[in-house]
Formats: sequence, C-alpha cells, structure tokens
Amino acid sequence: MLAYIIDLIIIRIAAGIIVVIFAFFMRGNIGYADFGYVGSFMGIGSFFSSPFLLIVLFSLFYKSYFVSSSGQTLGKKVLNIVVVSTGGKIVRFEKAFVRALVELVPFEQILFFFTKKKQCLHDLAARTVVVDRVFHSHTVRNSPNTVEPQSPNINELDQTNNTN
Repeated sequence: MLAYIIDLIIIRIAAGIIVVIFAFFMRGNIGYADFGYVGSFMGIGSFFSSPFLLIVLFSLFYKSYFVSSSGQTLGKKVLNIVVVSTGGKIVRFEKAFVRALVELVPFEQILFFFTKKKQCLHDLAARTVVVDRVFHSHTVRNSPNTVEPQSPNINELDQTNNTN
C-alpha cells in the first residue's frame, strides 16, 4: 500500500506539471465549449478537459511501462518489492497494462486480505504476484527474463579480479 501511495504522489506531481505546461501553451483556450455538440450532449466535456483524464492516462502508462520493464514502479523500488508473473518472470507490457487498468476499479485492493498469496484483483486479473526483490532474485536467478539482484555477487567480483 505504501508503494501505491508513493506512486500516486509521483503521478499527481508529473500530471500536474504536464497540465501546467499544456495550459500555458493553450493559454486558457480549452474548456467545456471546445467539445461542441458531442461533449455537451454526452455531458463529458468537463470530464475530458479536466486533469482527471490526464492523471488516469499517465497512471496507466507509468505503471505499465515500469512494471513491464523492470517489475518495479518507483514506489516499489523504494520498498524493494517487484511484480512478477506467477511463473516468476518479468511481466510483459500487455499484462502490465491489464494490471494497471484493473487498479482503477474502486476497492479492488480488498481482495488482498482474502487470498492465499495476498493478491489484489489487479494481480489476479494479470496473473501476477508482488514479491520481495531479494528473495525473488535468489530463487529464480538462472531463469531467463527474471529480476537480477542490484549488486554483483562477491564470487563474480573475485573472478574478475583474478583474471586481470
């Protein structure tokens, strides 16, 4: 949950900066009227012109990109946890996107308390699990496309020093 809060703060700050930049270049010309008949008919003009949509889109990209590239968002990196598939591999972008999309469902984290592996709805939908990075790197070190430890192994350092 703490990783979620850290990521939420990062997403809000980044989206806020993007909104300010966008507003500067638009110079106040964006608003409800810009969506014309369709926006006013559907009542969504203010929804699309609000920073809410930008935050949602940025959140989807942020979480999908980081989880699919390293298994960690910045919040997860701070807590030294990683998202992997149930097979122990780094998640592909498609699964990371599904995971991020399901995170938008209200109260979906409640399942955490009722599942054996402490998975939320987004983990179940994407077939992922959140694990401790150190434990994970030692259990699946030789598998392809898995998370490797940050620091090199001491034995590997000794071998490189002996060859020089």
